[in-house]
Amino acid sequence: MTDHETARTDIRRRQREVADRVLAANGTNGATRAEVNEALDADGRAEHHPRRRADHTMEARVNELAVIPAVAGEVVDNDAIEIGELYEKAGCALVDSVKYQIECGQRLVEKKASMKHGEWLPWLEANAAVLRFATRQSASRLMKVADTNGTSTHHLGESEAIQISRQTWGNDTTRGTGGTGENDWHTPAEYLDAARDVLGAIDLDPASSEAAQRRVQAERYFTPEDDGLEHEWAGRVWLNPPYAQPLIAQFVSKLVAEYVAGRVSAAIMLTHNYTDTAWFHEAEAFAPAICFTRGRVRFIDANGGIAAPTQGQTFFYFGNDVAAFVTRFAEIGFCRMPPSILGAG
Repeated sequence: MTDHETARTDIRRRQREVADRVLAANGTNGATRAEVNEALDADGRAEHHPRRRADHTMEARVNELAVIPAVAGEVVDNDAIEIGELYEKAGCALVDSVKYQIECGQRLVEKKASMKHGEWLPWLEANAAVLRFATRQSASRLMKVADTNGTSTHHLGESEAIQISRQTWGNDTTRGTGGTGENDWHTPAEYLDAARDVLGAIDLDPASSEAAQRRVQAERYFTPEDDGLEHEWAGRVWLNPPYAQPLIAQFVSKLVAEYVAGRVSAAIMLTHNYTDTAWFHEAEAFAPAICFTRGRVRFIDANGGIAAPTQGQTFFYFGNDVAAFVTRFAEIGFCRMPPSILGAG
């Protein structure tokens, strides 16, 4: 069998599967099983008949007969079928599942953007049988996770996939700067006081907001609109990065680069204790001291809401006054100097 024939066979198999699901969901509305088979078989015959090929393509024939109705009088389109297939694939292994969820959300975002005002909800309802999720809330969650996690999914490890899955389906109580898609979670004042005691003052907060600055009180700060990754950092830095990938890895790499270059004289960075991630080990390799929290940091949202993280956090110290950091942050957790730093001494 040629590649072309294999592809055609696979398409017809997928179309029959879709038709079976829709006919089962809608009873006698629309076409019958026999009409489905006749339409698909006619398409297969047309493939080898030049005079009939243009008039009997699968899409034209199926749409002509309304073979795949979601509700009476409505015809499901191919975008809905493909999105539904992505959603079904999300039932596989965790990392692949999350990747499919993100891709599914991206397709939904694109589909909604292509529609006129008022068309979106009717489209979701009309295509529910092939989309395979029952509520518009599911669509909203998939679109949100796609927006939060960007267009690249090659970075995903199991821990990130678990977090994203929890965020998507409402099972996540892990809230950091960026938890559950919200990047504006603020550090409680007592931790900022400790950072100022060590640093002396905060010259720059490169991942912040106007609301966060009521507590941070940095001399300069960058908002998401400013894009701190595009600017040079200098002086004493406080960093509570956005926790969504790939931003957290990018902010960690930026801090390390500015510190190694000598532009950042000292810095304290707060993250979740994701010790299995590449960015955590990158920070660990250059930080002279680290503090693992006793208990969990209860981040605060812009409206004063208190978060409930499911794991502890880590403070990374970059600078020359390790003694000051260890002494002050011993009140918050236990402090360690990484082996890479100890070996350099």
